[in-house]
This record gives sequence, structure tokens and C-alpha cells, in this order.
Amino acid sequence: MKMKTDSDEATRKIEQLFMEHELKCQKMLVDANTALSQEKLKADMNKEIASLEAFERRELEFQQLQEKEKERAIVAQQKLREIATQELNERVQLERELAKQQQQNIILQKQNEIDRLHAQADQKSFQQKWENAEKLAEIQKEKEMQKKERGMPPALLLPHRK
Repeated sequence: MKMKTDSDEATRKIEQLFMEHELKCQKMLVDANTALSQEKLKADMNKEIASLEAFERRELEFQQLQEKEKERAIVAQQKLREIATQELNERVQLERELAKQQQQNIILQKQNEIDRLHAQADQKSFQQKWENAEKLAEIQKEKEMQKKERGMPPALLLPHRK
């Protein structure tokens, strides 16, 4: 019986060693699976992080592109405003020049009218003076004729001046 007990005990020890070995193998498998799962989880997390980072980069690039487009639009608007302002200033300048030219034309027309009226007045004055001179000459001729008829010298017939 002792042999049987020794044999049973040896069997139990073998079984225990086998079980411990199996347990160690199982533990190693679990540890390996856990490590593998952790690595896979890490890889998935890194992949997800990389994907998020790539999305954020694309989003940032899109925002930067939108900002550049806004800046271009603002610059284009400013250029259009500058062109419109320049055109408006040029138009105002042209209108001022036109108004000045029209004013000068009116002044010239008025001056011509004044000159014409002066010429008419001068001509009328000249005409009146001429007519007065003719009348005076006629009166003097008549007086001379009357004096000749009376016998007086012509020098005495001149009108008296004071």
C-alpha cells in the first residue's frame, strides 16, 4: 500500500505539476491575450486619434481656406470701393470743370451782351451828337444866311459862350 500511496502521491504530484503547468500556460495565454488586446486597443486608439487629428487638420485647413477667401473678398471689395471712389472723384472733377466752363461761357455771353449794349449806346450817342452837330451846323448856316442878307460879318454870328 505504501507503493500505491507513493504511486498515488506521485500521480497527484504529477497531476498537480501538470495542473500548475496548465494554469501557468493558461495564465500566459490570458496575459498574452490581454497584452494583445491592450496592443490592439492601443492601436485602435492611436488609429482613432490619428483619424481625429487628420479631421481636425482638414477642418483647420478648411477654416484657413475660408479665412483666405474672406480676406480675398475683403481685398476685392476694397479695390472696388477704391475704383468707385476714384471714378466718383473723377466725375465730380469733370462736373466741376463743366460747371466752371459753363460759368465762363455765361460770363463771356454777358460780357458780349454788355459790349453790344455799350456799342449800341455809343452808336446812339454818336448818332445823337452827329444829329445835334448837323442841326447846329444848319442853324449856323441859317444864321449866316440871315446875316449875309442883313450885311453882318459871319464871325459875329457864332453863339455866345459863357
